[in-house]
Amino acid sequence: MKPTVILAAVLIAPVATAYAYSSTNARAVAADAKSATDVPAPLAHTGRRAFLGAIPASAASALLLPSTPAAAADFVTTVKVTPLAHTFITSGGKVKPLRENDATRFLTNARVVHVFYGDPSESTAAEVLSLTVKRKAGEGPGVTPGSVNVLGGGSLKAVDGAKSVASSSSSNNDAKSIAAAVSSLPAGDVLFVPPAKSGGTAADGAILAETAAAAGLEVGGSKGGGVIGILLNGPRDPNQLKVTEGSYEAPTILWYDV
Repeated sequence: MKPTVILAAVLIAPVATAYAYSSTNARAVAADAKSATDVPAPLAHTGRRAFLGAIPASAASALLLPSTPAAAADFVTTVKVTPLAHTFITSGGKVKPLRENDATRFLTNARVVHVFYGDPSESTAAEVLSLTVKRKAGEGPGVTPGSVNVLGGGSLKAVDGAKSVASSSSSNNDAKSIAAAVSSLPAGDVLFVPPAKSGGTAADGAILAETAAAAGLEVGGSKGGGVIGILLNGPRDPNQLKVTEGSYEAPTILWYDV
């Protein structure tokens, strides 16, 4: 072999070896990079799941669930009764003075009036019924024409002008018997339920709601033809009245002896 050929082989061999090494190394690096990016999707989120799994269940609930608002506190007030202010109206959680004439107008326009009392109020109940009968008969602005009826009569049947309606229940306060009696009355008539001892704002409110549901009516005096309550001689100054208790409001009309 000629010397030039041997020299060329000696010079080219290291270059070829270096090129082969660099090419192999580049392919290995590329393969490593590809393997790092080709991780299956479920495995790619293993780290995030591991983090969430490490959070205590109580902490996760606190993070994911909205907080429940606290129940509204019952609203109480004192009712100051004077010779000029002995009838009141409850509305929107407030108690406001109401003229006696306007109080009877609310009663004439109702479909059912539940009478509750705090202190014994038989004479007051008779007075309220008598004034309502007169207001209904005289009609006038804002008064729905019709008659005033008393469920079962009882002690109120002696009031002149009030009609007695038979009750299908001996208690006279049963929601079904009240609904049955109301359904038999002409439009515009109002039915008084005989006086019952007040059990408090929530208990009285539940009775009104039960009657309204049975008769297919609404509770309240903002519109005529509903179910309202009147509380006779309830708590007065210095005693406190619960205007609201839970989801219930005190009877629409508060009426006091003076």
